Amino acid sequence: MRAQLPLALLLASTTVACTTENSIPENESEIVDALELENGGFDTSDEAPMFALEAQFEEADLETDRPVVDSMRDDAEMRALEAVPGNRRIDIVVMWGRFRADATVPTRRDWSGRLLMSGINAVAAHRAIGFEDATDRVLPRQFRNAIAFESATGPRTDGLALRIVDTRGPNSTDPLTLTYHRANSQEAYALDIDSIVGGNVVVVDAGDGNQIVAMARPHRDDCDDGFFRGRWHAVSPRVSTFLGAVLNSEGEIVGHMRGISGTRLGGEPVIFGKWVNREGQYRGMFRGQVEAGQFRAKLVDRAGNTEGEIAGAFRAGDTLRHGGLAGRWHETACVQQPDPSIPPRP
Repeated sequence: MRAQLPLALLLASTTVACTTENSIPENESEIVDALELENGGFDTSDEAPMFALEAQFEEADLETDRPVVDSMRDDAEMRALEAVPGNRRIDIVVMWGRFRADATVPTRRDWSGRLLMSGINAVAAHRAIGFEDATDRVLPRQFRNAIAFESATGPRTDGLALRIVDTRGPNSTDPLTLTYHRANSQEAYALDIDSIVGGNVVVVDAGDGNQIVAMARPHRDDCDDGFFRGRWHAVSPRVSTFLGAVLNSEGEIVGHMRGISGTRLGGEPVIFGKWVNREGQYRGMFRGQVEAGQFRAKLVDRAGNTEGEIAGAFRAGDTLRHGGLAGRWHETACVQQPDPSIPPRP
């Protein structure tokens, strides 16, 4: 169990909790005060589901998600490729549209096209993000290395949670890319999967206020990891709040997060937050650093020990309904104990 905090800090944390319970703080002074606390005023207690912030999550209007019917998920050759020693499995979420959500956008953008893997690498879809019945769907699969889809976005994003099978082998120096090709157009954007797996969230400018956002993790059956997506609200130039949905490795919502970010009195740009599962049970606090639209933080368990890492990107909005937040999380074991069946990349 977590060691007891000093009485003064407990009292300070209680004060912040009273001002933020059942609401997302909108008062700059409250957030400034909370940023000076050890964990931003968050504690390790269980919560009501969604922190009892149903009204705020409804206001944020997060993109819905649903399973995708993809024949490649049950394809025998796809399963065989996954089982080949040395082939990597990679989980990736790709979103397109307005990462900084903007409800005032008057027109929709047609993103219909395909996602194409380089070489003979394979890809399958698990879940669709933001897809609407009238305009969006994954088309019947023809090739293991390409997913064609129809998609149109307005103020927010659409996207797909995917599983990639990297068949290059451990000694190959060939690049591994996932390229978006827009239908009936020369427009294309290539994503370097190796760099996304090893780095931060990638945000690519696609013009007219639109972006392509990608985040990836090596797939592991023996440790927990996944992604998150949400909204980032700049309360003032100095401080922000955020909330979002926490996803598993297949893009399914398994919990919710909330937090604050800003510059401490000493000039340090920091981020603090907490996430719980769908039932409200504590899963972790996080605390870390912010720089140039990106952040990286340590996940902390109830005993105060580092249990993993969370990293993401954001674009600030001027209300809780605007702004964008996306990233990935993983247990420490996912890094400290590499899968012995998969040789490291050169």
